[in-house]
Amino acid sequence: VAQARAQAAQASRPPAPPTRKAAGFIPWCRERILVRDQAWSLAGHEYLQEPYEVATVHPNIVFEKAAQVGGSTLVLLAAFYACDRWAAKVIYYLSTDQDAFDFSNDRVNILIDESPYLAQLVEERDRGRDNVGLRHVGRGSLFCRGMFTRRKVKAVDADVLVLDELDEADQHNK
Repeated sequence: VAQARAQAAQASRPPAPPTRKAAGFIPWCRERILVRDQAWSLAGHEYLQEPYEVATVHPNIVFEKAAQVGGSTLVLLAAFYACDRWAAKVIYYLSTDQDAFDFSNDRVNILIDESPYLAQLVEERDRGRDNVGLRHVGRGSLFCRGMFTRRKVKAVDADVLVLDELDEADQHNK
């Protein structure tokens, strides 16, 4: 009787939400990404091991960090991974349109240019079009947007949202 009750109680519980396995993210970076003409590695950035392990697992992740410690690169690589592996539509928000433009032209373009795998994913869909606000990555999409106006914040639906430097954004548009 006790076993039957336990089985009935278990059956009446809602199923646990699905979780994404992160096991593939670090190897994906190691095998496919070049940074400053070197194979991607956490050497010198060992403090990022745990953030890389959880970056593609939990649906809500917050990093509070100092400037220039590798956090934006981590989140940008996770965005590329989501586009590649899950055909995700990712919006990478920065505080202003100019910040988004600069980030896209600098950080995004450099990763694409230095990593043949990413270059191939982008070329397959964009066929040479250069749009700093939107990159088609494999079957996914990567938008770089500023949060300066509410219209731009609400204009696109997404599977993944990245809010980089949120403290610098217009607080009414968050």
